[in-house]
Amino acid sequence: LGLSQAVAAESDSLMIKGLVTVAGNTSSENAITNANLLLSWYEPPADNIPVIVGADKPIKRPLSSTGKLIHGPDGLWWLAELTADNRLSTANRDVNERGRKKATNFYCEKNQLQQVTLLALGPLTNIAKAIKKCPKNFKNAAGLEIIVLGGVDMTGMETPSTGIESP
Repeated sequence: LGLSQAVAAESDSLMIKGLVTVAGNTSSENAITNANLLLSWYEPPADNIPVIVGADKPIKRPLSSTGKLIHGPDGLWWLAELTADNRLSTANRDVNERGRKKATNFYCEKNQLQQVTLLALGPLTNIAKAIKKCPKNFKNAAGLEIIVLGGVDMTGMETPSTGIESP
């Protein structure tokens, strides 16, 4: 639940511009629902943080279904169904309400990447697509820092359960 840690870390000195989903350990649809669910648990609910629709599959290979074995069919092992307060209704908002923008458009907006840290907690598909679509935005982004939690393009570390992709 790295997402909840990222949201919990929000302070006066940290502004979260958006949560960008990506298919990896679960489907894109599940990732959107899960992101909204976790944001609804933040106290107070983080309604001001947009959930951005990311890639629904890797660039060069099909999306692996192995993540279901490790993270469950919804990516959180039915966490939403196990919660007594039933906040899923809040989290399961229509994608058009809190996920209207596509990841590449989000990253390619003017000045979006100025003085920003991108914290990539999953596959790098969205970042790779954005670099291809608007390379100047990344090249000219003053103060852009990208922190990658996962993603490798080598043999030995990649297994069917990792579902990783590097640009």
